[in-house]
Amino acid sequence: MSVAGASLTINIVSLIIVFFLAFSDYKKNNFIAVLYWVVLTFLVLIQGIFISSDLLDVLNIQYLGNNITPEGHLLASFIVLAIIVVVFIMRSSTSAVSRANRVCTENNNIHIKDSLYFPIGYYIFQWFALFVLSVSMIYLVGGLHSWLASSRPGAEGGTVFLVLFGLFTYPLLLKLSSAYPFSIKKNDILLYAFSVLIIASFSRILFLFHFVILVICLVYNKKSVNLKKYKKHFILSFLVFIIIFFVYGAYRDVLPQLPEGSRTFTAAINLLVSKPELSILSFQRLYHVGIEGMSGVSGVLSQTLRMGTVQLDFGMSLFTGFFHLIPGPLRSLMDPLPDYIASMYWYHGSVVGGGLENIFVHFSFLGFILYPFILYYFSYVLEKNIRNNIKKTAINDKFLIYAIYVAYGLQIIRGTLWLALMYIVAEICILYMAIFLFRIFIKKKPLMSRYY
Repeated sequence: MSVAGASLTINIVSLIIVFFLAFSDYKKNNFIAVLYWVVLTFLVLIQGIFISSDLLDVLNIQYLGNNITPEGHLLASFIVLAIIVVVFIMRSSTSAVSRANRVCTENNNIHIKDSLYFPIGYYIFQWFALFVLSVSMIYLVGGLHSWLASSRPGAEGGTVFLVLFGLFTYPLLLKLSSAYPFSIKKNDILLYAFSVLIIASFSRILFLFHFVILVICLVYNKKSVNLKKYKKHFILSFLVFIIIFFVYGAYRDVLPQLPEGSRTFTAAINLLVSKPELSILSFQRLYHVGIEGMSGVSGVLSQTLRMGTVQLDFGMSLFTGFFHLIPGPLRSLMDPLPDYIASMYWYHGSVVGGGLENIFVHFSFLGFILYPFILYYFSYVLEKNIRNNIKKTAINDKFLIYAIYVAYGLQIIRGTLWLALMYIVAEICILYMAIFLFRIFIKKKPLMSRYY
């Protein structure tokens, strides 16, 4: 058997094991583990099969900036299989997840016996702030035309604005996670919908993280979690993912390829229909230039085998995330430190380096030893913590913090660790801003009064 054939076999074996684990976790109602296995399959294992198939006929292949050899890809495939097996062993050896979730009747200075509501001023403030932030963000990226015609509109300092949109998702999320039976209003749903749609227009991956937090709040909304009850919800969530990532994503991908002045919706659709290979609708293009789950780690290991080593940053590039949270004018005062840290990364052709690639360039082979424990923590330990905090307090910040960890923790598979750290810190700050507003506006009403 050739080296490429061996890597193909290993990736298929890994895929079979992951399917078994995902199905088993689904039967155990562990939505979070299923989510992580699905993401690992989509971003790492399927791309690994693509790479192995391509290497059957050539001695090396280029995936974006990664020059991949059969030997490097074989080593990467074996490491991924070893990681999956270690997680499987840890999962099998630990005790069953505790499903006891007691609802507290009094916490966070809010009592279940109180009749609580939010005045109209709460929603007026939220809508006004959302409008101002939206206009400011669109102006920052160059106006309405740049916002609509760019594949990934962005500007210096835009990250802070983008993170702030998460504030308007919490009127709904705080109510869903609360032990108090808050009445969910249309304004809560509409605020969430408008804010995440605006987020999706700037960053589809950030939209995914917010959407995952919502799904966690819906799935873990009762003391007894039963995934079979949510089949329709999962189908709907999958359709939303397809529409936002593939349909809308493909539309935004082809817009810059149209001549200036003819970037219309009709022209973009016609181009997509006639040449789907220009967008992520082509899986060949998607896995060659749009994803680096397996190609990144195969590329870095190919270079290691070829040259003996790569430039390791020992975690220094993790600080990049904190630099991105600093407004542009203040960040410029710190030059050249951010540029120096960024220069330590092993190559600069990456879209978003995958988690396996990143942990290797941070900590060498020690990173691969740590990785299964990190993956196990996010897939199983956090799920247990979420169960233990279902409907536990009236303002259930612990539950939402764990949900944030799970959502942004997907970066350990999909992307750079500094992005995970940056967004986790930023999102927790936004959560407590939302809780502050929640406390300011919440009102008590006589029991005989109608809720607003």
